[in-house]
Amino acid sequence: MFKLSFYKFDDKNAHFSQSEEVAKALQDFAGHPCKVYTNEHGKPLCEGVYLSISHTDGVALLAISDDPIGVDIERLDREIRIEGVSVWDWTDAEAAAKLTEIPVRKVLKNIPETVSIFRMEKDGLAISMAEYK
Repeated sequence: MFKLSFYKFDDKNAHFSQSEEVAKALQDFAGHPCKVYTNEHGKPLCEGVYLSISHTDGVALLAISDDPIGVDIERLDREIRIEGVSVWDWTDAEAAAKLTEIPVRKVLKNIPETVSIFRMEKDGLAISMAEYK
């Protein structure tokens, strides 16, 4: 089971993982309070559940799951400055990197096979942000 939640989040100086919204969502999902901490790579962790967080331009995406999960959220008009890499490839690669804890640059070296495996085996999901504005 997993849950995706979108939030308006404009404070560049705050840590969304430590926000009241995340604390409430984790407690609702897990059935008990969860304190979020990070590993040596900055990945947010919480005992008993898996989570992944991404944010862009005032919007944050929180994914909570019973199984390992990775998400990324990007503007479709974002310029990716890596030749041959689309915003879709970047978003998939970053989500896969968060899921596997493999650095995104290493994931990108294996496009398209890493991304296609991620899409097929991990049920990749694309949602338009237009419906959440």
